[in-house]
Amino acid sequence: MKDISRAAGNAHDETVSYSYAPHDETVSYSNTPNDEIDSSSNTPYDDAFRTMMGKSGVLRVAFINEMFHPSKQLKPDTVIEETVNENFSEEGNGAQRRLVTDSLLHIDGSTFHIECQSLPDGTILVRMFEYDLTVGLKESRYEDYHLTVDIPVSGVLFLRSTKNIPDEMKVTINAVGGSIEYPVATLKLSDYTLDDLISKNLLFLFPFYIFNLEKELKTFEKTESRTKVISSFSELLEYVNELYNTEKIAFDKYLLLTDMIQKVADSLSVKYDNARKELDEVMGGKILEFRGESIFNKGKEEGREEGREEGREEGREEGMAEGIERGEIKGLLDLAYDNTLPVDVAAKRAETKYKVSKEDFMKMLKAYKPDDNLMQG
Repeated sequence: MKDISRAAGNAHDETVSYSYAPHDETVSYSNTPNDEIDSSSNTPYDDAFRTMMGKSGVLRVAFINEMFHPSKQLKPDTVIEETVNENFSEEGNGAQRRLVTDSLLHIDGSTFHIECQSLPDGTILVRMFEYDLTVGLKESRYEDYHLTVDIPVSGVLFLRSTKNIPDEMKVTINAVGGSIEYPVATLKLSDYTLDDLISKNLLFLFPFYIFNLEKELKTFEKTESRTKVISSFSELLEYVNELYNTEKIAFDKYLLLTDMIQKVADSLSVKYDNARKELDEVMGGKILEFRGESIFNKGKEEGREEGREEGREEGREEGMAEGIERGEIKGLLDLAYDNTLPVDVAAKRAETKYKVSKEDFMKMLKAYKPDDNLMQG
């Protein structure tokens, strides 16, 4: 296994900037821009990656282990601290360029910098070096005219790739005193089948798996392509449902995964109307109904418990029935609130089953907050 982890500098060491007078001994870093030049660009895939990095918690660990193969594998309970992924580089004449990395993490004393790349291009290493140097300078130490810069542990996730992309890229810096070289790890999604992702517990990559079906999306009208896309997507969603059903992932991680799977699938299939329509249908059947049922059942259970408590306190059988009914309406409000179930459909169900008029239901929905224990209004 390759071990490319490097220890970060001590926190108490002096912080320096990369712009200072040669005779100054004490300098400081400032990220307050004068004139900003924004170099950041967002795609739905960047957003999904950043969201997964920020909210997936333990799901990140297997991904980081897979990308960097550290000699000491990170454990599920490893503390991962996110750090500010926005920095500024000097452009001259007082201008500063805003640099936004996809992910910047502190893990066991090391800084990790990971980028998500949807298209292979010849500039990625240049950008990686620029980001790495900016981050390294921000965390550098200066003492007795000696500047020490720690380059982050760096890697790139390629959602699309070619055979020319190696397992590890390299940056070489030539200087008067010699040369130094540091690696930039790569992880190519195309190297992984769905079975690979499942067996390696790479749930972090589930939202992006549809990139491996992009060729079939383009030829979706062909029976073979359609079958492969729908069967693979269905298998992926069914596995996510199974993980939640067997309590291997919490409900918040289930929601995160399904939301990001849908976000990426919608964006990648936007040019292919028939494919997008069928993927939406699969998503609705496999996920939205399942998610809705989970929220609905949760509301019913809260209602039952509330009814039992009222029944015990007041000695009335009606307490349980009322609590169940209120809990079930709360479930409908949950579904309508986050658009899992169309508002009109939820209102119709409330009217048919619980004799709640559409007008009253809409009033409840307007006043409703999803973390409320009781209905409002």
